Amino acid sequence: MSKNSSVPVLAGLTFALLAPTACTNYEPVKASKCGEVVNHTSKILGKLAKPRATMLKECKNFTDEQRGCAMQASIVADLVKCAKL
Repeated sequence: MSKNSSVPVLAGLTFALLAPTACTNYEPVKASKCGEVVNHTSKILGKLAKPRATMLKECKNFTDEQRGCAMQASIVADLVKCAKL
């Protein structure tokens, strides 16, 4: 293996090792901020979003960490990960 061909392999290994730990600590978000959380997640979900009242009720049942995770989400897959915390 040449020196140049090992660079992508090392970069990939570094990413694989850091990715699981890079986004595991979320700033907690209190239930009183559920309106903001629902607004943010609704933008991500688009037509997939449930009615606002349902989402607010679900948000209040989530943990502070799950709400923090949702606020950092940028795609639907991120939201799925938050629900599994």
